[in-house]
Amino acid sequence: MILTVMRNLGVFANPKTLLVSFFIEPLFTVLFFSFLRTNFLEASALQSFIALSIEMQVVAILAQILVGALVDGLLLDFYLSFRSLVYLIGIMVGVSFFVILLQSLAFVVLFGITGELWIQSWPTFLLGMGQAMLFAELLGLIVSFLSITRPNPYFFSNLLIGLLPVISVAIAPIRFYPDWLAMFSRIFPFWLVQSTLANERGGLLLSFLYGLIDLAVFIVVLKVSKRKMLKSRIS
Repeated sequence: MILTVMRNLGVFANPKTLLVSFFIEPLFTVLFFSFLRTNFLEASALQSFIALSIEMQVVAILAQILVGALVDGLLLDFYLSFRSLVYLIGIMVGVSFFVILLQSLAFVVLFGITGELWIQSWPTFLLGMGQAMLFAELLGLIVSFLSITRPNPYFFSNLLIGLLPVISVAIAPIRFYPDWLAMFSRIFPFWLVQSTLANERGGLLLSFLYGLIDLAVFIVVLKVSKRKMLKSRIS
């Protein structure tokens, strides 16, 4: 069922669109944000921006998949089958890691980004990317299910994507934020990805706690949305 929905989406149906969505667009997103830093194309900055591009792309693709399922009349199957969502998350993890590998190779080959920092930080980099993907998938599913019954089913996913460059603290460390913005950013777990990439202590425990909270919120949102869908089907 998931493969049927994904094949019917433009992003997966056409190889060229797949290339643009999962490689070219994230690559230029990283380059765009790299220009905002003085250490342009430095490995540590690139890792932060790759995480940000993955977060933005995962949220966008999840919203497209669920809206596509709504159009095809298969959305309720997602609600009724938790297994479908597990498969969906697994597919997105696989695709995201492939994108990370392509981006990393592209910067090495096209721009000569090598050096000890890039090579030695691979374990931390992969851990941070794993956090970025899981947080983006949980929050992406939450905002997508919240939007799915609205007149604009992309409302909350677009809002989250618009906020991500700030709340992910990828462009500037959170210590430089004004207090109100730092407090708002800490509501979301994405700032912890940058904490992991910077090898700051305590980030993994906080990430685990945030993950549990996000999972609990997702389960509640899923149950409420499923109840609404079942009522609308009966009526």
